Amino acid sequence: MISDVISDALDSIEQYQQEFPGSYTDFQEEIEQVKLAMARLLIRLDTPPEMTAERWAEEMTKVTEADPAGQKDLMRSLIYHVRREQVAEALGRDHPMVVRLLEAEQAVMDEESELAEALEAYTDPTHPEYDPEFDGRIRSLRPDWFEDGKRG
Repeated sequence: MISDVISDALDSIEQYQQEFPGSYTDFQEEIEQVKLAMARLLIRLDTPPEMTAERWAEEMTKVTEADPAGQKDLMRSLIYHVRREQVAEALGRDHPMVVRLLEAEQAVMDEESELAEALEAYTDPTHPEYDPEFDGRIRSLRPDWFEDGKRG
């Protein structure tokens, strides 16, 4: 199916951009426009006729509230953001389902921020909540979470 080819191509472009962020800087604007056009076409090809904007917002809100981690993964997707913008334009940003979805998304982001703040507090030797045992353990388990894998 064409949508599969577009999806694979879009994933490949985004993966390449993550691996080589300095590449094609002179063409960045055009690349983003092409990705946006690909995302819009993919949405048109993959959206069943019965999936109205309101129903999409309702379903995404349910996903967000039931599975915040899954929603966080969805929110990393260009397709998700493009579709959400289309829904917000179609229904209006003050539509109850759009408001509810945005609030649910914000709750997911707030939770992630709280976790990041806690991690920083427990691993910063100058912070009153510093925990040297936790700091050593988390750094050995996830050195990729810390700049250069260095302590403090």
